[in-house]
Amino acid sequence: PVFELLQSALLGIECDHSFFCCLVFALRHETFVITLDPQGARFAAFRAANPHLPCHVAKAVRGADVSRAERLASGLVNAQALDAGAVSDGEIGCAASHRALWRESARHGLPFLILEDDVFTHPGLLQAIAQIEHSAICPA
Repeated sequence: PVFELLQSALLGIECDHSFFCCLVFALRHETFVITLDPQGARFAAFRAANPHLPCHVAKAVRGADVSRAERLASGLVNAQALDAGAVSDGEIGCAASHRALWRESARHGLPFLILEDDVFTHPGLLQAIAQIEHSAICPA
């Protein structure tokens, strides 16, 4: 009962299933925001626009710092696309940043919500995600 009250207060969701089911549901995800500069104006604007969103900062990969050999060896891009200039440094950095977090998510066995520092989220985002997860984990 105490856990269900806490869960309801935090997420606004009723849980009439087992304690274990609700515990797994409530502790299930981490939110990360990718940014090149955690001290910069862009990230500050993100925090101001998303005060409802607790999150961890993930330092972005600067695409310009990823060599051609690393781009190809990592599978971020193939030689044809690279030679054609079809992928920008920013796109390489974005892909590498997201992939690093996907790998961490897999390593820890936890779903991550991964955002970039220019996103504006709805105040009910985490509650909506929690409701979807709850439905998947604790089907009626």
